[in-house]
Amino acid sequence: MYAASDQHWGIVLAGGEGQRLRDFIRLHWGSKRPKQYCTLIGGQSMLRHTLARAERLLSPERLLTIVSREHLGYAREELYDRPPGTVIVQPGNRGQPWGSCCRSCMSISAIPMPSSRSCLRIILSLRRNG
Repeated sequence: MYAASDQHWGIVLAGGEGQRLRDFIRLHWGSKRPKQYCTLIGGQSMLRHTLARAERLLSPERLLTIVSREHLGYAREELYDRPPGTVIVQPGNRGQPWGSCCRSCMSISAIPMPSSRSCLRIILSLRRNG
């Protein structure tokens, strides 16, 4: 059973470049792999640890993960078993506005959670208009 009601959604922002740990990761693993896809503690990546914690509160079907197209290979390795429609691929690292938009969409409780396509349309519209 999940603690949150059926009205709640979660979002995991996993599209960052991992710049703060880039040198550490390159030194220890010889890779440019972003930190969210690295296994630093235990046997799971940071992203998998985050998803496991979030799933204590939300069903996997109500937990969205945003990844960047540049990291799609890493994302496919990590997110192969996510429910359909819950992984959103942003065209590139768009920074915080992408995630902020999705969080804003989710915070309006009277409006159902938009589909990933709807959210993408909102983001593209925001980028074109300003």
